[in-house]
Amino acid sequence: MKVTKYALSLLLLSLLCAVSAWAQENAELKGTVTDPSGAVVPQATITITNTSTGEIKTTTSNGAGLYDFSNLHIGTYNLKVDAKGFNPAQTNGIVMNVASTVQQNVTLTIGAGVQTVTVEADAMHRKPKPTRSATSSPGSRLPSSPPTAATWSRSPR
Repeated sequence: MKVTKYALSLLLLSLLCAVSAWAQENAELKGTVTDPSGAVVPQATITITNTSTGEIKTTTSNGAGLYDFSNLHIGTYNLKVDAKGFNPAQTNGIVMNVASTVQQNVTLTIGAGVQTVTVEADAMHRKPKPTRSATSSPGSRLPSSPPTAATWSRSPR
């Protein structure tokens, strides 16, 4: 009975130490994604990379433009934000310390994806390509002017 009690106490102590160690390294990175006018950008893709381990995590900003990465290990992270119609934004060297919460807001700039190009075609300004008649031979000559009413002959039916 004493051995079982001792083993159970040792197991409980080990479990508490592991949970305590995990909680100490439990860092959080959060922020808001906005456009140049200050309006929030929902559905932006946010990617963070731990520079020492190469671990990558991805999330999407919610309807209020908010994002949140929790349970991060201590270390240095690079953050990249992409959203349709905006240029990508990158912030490097975000340091996450033990049990810290870091607020990293991102303002995106309008990208080339929102430019509008209008193309109008006008057949009247199109220059026709020269053509060859199917019945002409390389040595034959075509008339230099189009047929007129006087030179046009109609074949009988």
